Amino acid sequence: MIKTFLPLIFNKVVPSDQGSNNESVEFDFVNLPGYGVIDDFNSTKQNNFTCYERRYGYYADTYKGCSMFHLCYPTRDPQSEEITYQRFSFVCSENGVFDQQNLVCVENGTASIPCEESEQIYDSSNVRLYESLQQNAPGFFAEASDAKSNVESGEAQESVIHERFIHPGFESWEQ
Repeated sequence: MIKTFLPLIFNKVVPSDQGSNNESVEFDFVNLPGYGVIDDFNSTKQNNFTCYERRYGYYADTYKGCSMFHLCYPTRDPQSEEITYQRFSFVCSENGVFDQQNLVCVENGTASIPCEESEQIYDSSNVRLYESLQQNAPGFFAEASDAKSNVESGEAQESVIHERFIHPGFESWEQ
């Protein structure tokens, strides 16, 4: 049985060099807002899920026993070419867990793989999603040569965005 889920997005986290760490975000439970939580280099140091340098896709939160999952949505600013890693978080309904293999919430105990193994199939489980997006929205993807590197700017490490992760679904992305 597929369970419903509820979105949880309440704060926008911005890089520490851009002022305030948290800004209120009005949330519409029907439509996703223009942005979710913004993950940066510093968010990788915390013991929780981050979308920093992740491809577009759905990811089980193994820190939360897969009762929560995230939509990672990297976007590139057309003027600065800087990449922002947005995270939209969702909670499966009571007694539900996110099945990373099938990208849906299911009844606890019926997932196709154990929660703790979800991280191992993050990329492979999102392949169908990438393929569908490439067919239905080919302009959604960008090539690495289209981006300008921010690495030469000498900014603090947490604000450096690597050119290898240009846009959702970029096929040459390496871990």
